[in-house]
Amino acid sequence: MKFVVTRASDLLGNKKPCKNAKKELINYKNGSDEEWTIEINTLEELINFSKEVGNNLVLSVDDNLELTIYDSYLE
Repeated sequence: MKFVVTRASDLLGNKKPCKNAKKELINYKNGSDEEWTIEINTLEELINFSKEVGNNLVLSVDDNLELTIYDSYLE
């Protein structure tokens, strides 16, 4: 499955959030935008990704699946 991936410390996506992320055009209800994405297909891959980035992950399901690497406060 394809996830949009962001870091809490860089929500504008100026920097690559992780080593396997790729820029892709994502379609949303209100248009499209270029976002960082990552492919994760199994629970084992998700666990390994979490270990790789060394932070908690926040999963959001809106227009698309999104993983936020929680490396800074969002509140």
